[in-house]
Amino acid sequence: MSQRPFFVLLRCVALMISVALLYACLKPLLAAIERPRTLGTDLDISADDAHVAFDQLVRAETSSRLRARERFPGHAWSQQDDEAQFMRGHARRIGQSMGLTLSQVYLVMDRGLRERWVDDKGRRLKTRVVPLNPRIR
Repeated sequence: MSQRPFFVLLRCVALMISVALLYACLKPLLAAIERPRTLGTDLDISADDAHVAFDQLVRAETSSRLRARERFPGHAWSQQDDEAQFMRGHARRIGQSMGLTLSQVYLVMDRGLRERWVDDKGRRLKTRVVPLNPRIR
């Protein structure tokens, strides 16, 4: 009678080890499965709307970078500042046209950068930071 609890405990330990081994084997396979383009409820917008907004941001980025280079040739910090100002205005326009708040547009941009989304042409937003070097007049 005293041996029975020991065998029950042994079976429980063996079951836990088996489950842990099975999970360890399946984890890479589960990670390799392509996830659908869903955002959850934290953004309170549909995945399709988020990707449309992100695509518009990516398209505007190239033109804003070229415009900034023309306005501030040879001064990377001022170019990035000008580009950020243009993108803020563009984010506001996207929000107004799609019925989104500015926060939602920025959260879409953040999610897209973190998850490395691509637009409909396979382009990504550029992630870079130019060192601070303000112009002195």
